[in-house]
Amino acid sequence: MPVLPILCELAGALLLAAGNERGSRALLRRPVPLAPRRLARLTGFALLAIALWGLIRDESNLLFALTTWTLSCGSALLAAALACTLRDNPPARTHTHGRTRARQNATDTVP
Repeated sequence: MPVLPILCELAGALLLAAGNERGSRALLRRPVPLAPRRLARLTGFALLAIALWGLIRDESNLLFALTTWTLSCGSALLAAALACTLRDNPPARTHTHGRTRARQNATDTVP
């Protein structure tokens, strides 16, 4: 299997993750405006499409190329999701008092 499509898939997966608000905050450690996130998302999709095209061209077998692309792209997207999840540390939860929690639960009930 060629290395170039795998690298395109990994880069595309990371750009897709950076195109998300939470992913961009986790990967870049700062808030990113909407336009660069949209550009990163589109570039990620383009890199995934280029990787599929490269696999189809190199393998000359559409079914094998689609299967290979799906398996390797899935692992790349999983790695990007894990990178966002592991690097994004949620803030510590503060303990709320019982009375406040009971009051919130009473207002959250639905008939």
